[in-house]
Amino acid sequence: MTQLDRVQGLRRSVLALAVCAAFGTVQAQEKKEGAEEKSSVETQASVEVGAAGVSGSSSDRAFWGEYNGMRDQNAYGLFNLDYSRRDSATGTWLEIIGTNLGLQTRELGLLWKQQGNWNLWANYGELLRVNPYTVNTGVTGIGSASPTATYLSGGAGSGADQDLSTKRRGLGLGGSKWLTPELEFEAKFSSENKSGSQLFGIGNNCPSVVAPGCSFTPGVTTGSAVLFYPQPIDYNHSQVEARLNYAGQALQLTGGYYGSFFSNQNGAMYPGVPGTLNNPVNTPLPLGPGLGAILSNAVALPPDNQYNNFDLAGSYAFASWLRANFKLAYSQGKQNQDFAGAGLAGAPAGIGNLNGEVTGKLAQVRLAANPIAKLSLVAEYRYSDNEDKTPVADYNVVGATKFTNQTVSREVNAGKLEATYRFPWAVQGMAGLGYTSIDRGAYTPTASYVGTSALRQTTDETTWWV
Repeated sequence: MTQLDRVQGLRRSVLALAVCAAFGTVQAQEKKEGAEEKSSVETQASVEVGAAGVSGSSSDRAFWGEYNGMRDQNAYGLFNLDYSRRDSATGTWLEIIGTNLGLQTRELGLLWKQQGNWNLWANYGELLRVNPYTVNTGVTGIGSASPTATYLSGGAGSGADQDLSTKRRGLGLGGSKWLTPELEFEAKFSSENKSGSQLFGIGNNCPSVVAPGCSFTPGVTTGSAVLFYPQPIDYNHSQVEARLNYAGQALQLTGGYYGSFFSNQNGAMYPGVPGTLNNPVNTPLPLGPGLGAILSNAVALPPDNQYNNFDLAGSYAFASWLRANFKLAYSQGKQNQDFAGAGLAGAPAGIGNLNGEVTGKLAQVRLAANPIAKLSLVAEYRYSDNEDKTPVADYNVVGATKFTNQTVSREVNAGKLEATYRFPWAVQGMAGLGYTSIDRGAYTPTASYVGTSALRQTTDETTWWV
């Protein structure tokens, strides 16, 4: 969503049917002590109102109208506004901007601030995305968690045309305040809802030990299938951030919190599968019970999850020739939505959710010095640790063979020393030494795992350059 993109597509293949009305600059005037003096308040406002007609059919505009919200209809209303009010006496400024307000890609933003003291802002935006490919299908219930496929006895093209689309609606709020001349607090929040449906499907190939009865015997049962079932979209993604910034003469610091929260109204999709399908040469065959049971299984959709991060970063000037900076951070990501609550069955005994958790730690410091005019020295160290704490369990079973999830952890220690000297005649020399150590953690075996894989647990690398 781009706030300054004001229906630029009209310049190409849209037939504009009129008409913009603009209100020019208006300046307020006040009388002081009987004399005409210019006010400290300056106001500017403009409004654009019009209509547009679009030529061709919606199919002709499939790609052109994918994101601009002008594919399905032939006529559209156009409405933009821009309002600004500045007061030089108080240093305050109010601005309201609205673009594409008559379309499904509308945006509206507000900014109110006092220079060097505080600011508040809010914005709202929409984005419509229409898939450029029209699908002819017998699937009904598109957009819901229970789409149902019907066998098309009339053959290809006898279904209904479907134009899949998704709609985003987002709201953002934020502001900042200088608490002292050196200390600023800022915070922001955003929330976006996305709804609609997108291209998706399911399939399976037989014969299979988990699908008894399906085979490739012509005229008996279909042994494999790939079916079109649009994925239902109905989720919310919210983000929040708060931060303190300090800017002193020698010390600068910034520290804060960031959180991301995702929730999905559809934990799973439940496809309704017909009893008859066509083979590759368009001959109808009955669907085997084993394959039908697999195709009818619930399909897991993106689960609820959250991420939290705390960080502190800064720099300090010990002298004009010596400066250091650093960063510390801790993060935690979780995914622990209940399988039953999401509509998923068949979890391992005693396990109600993935209980997924990954924590991250980061510490880095860098020292830069210029002890003499032509010599630069750099020393730095970086430590990072991403630890996957998700329990390992048997989530898949094929016959007597069981398969588990996999945890991926990684701890890295890295350091560098480097010197650069600028010689005469525009010649520069550099020499350095670097070290990196990677620890991938211990492999977590289970009683049911099958086979072995080579995995280097640790790696140590030393590098020098000149």
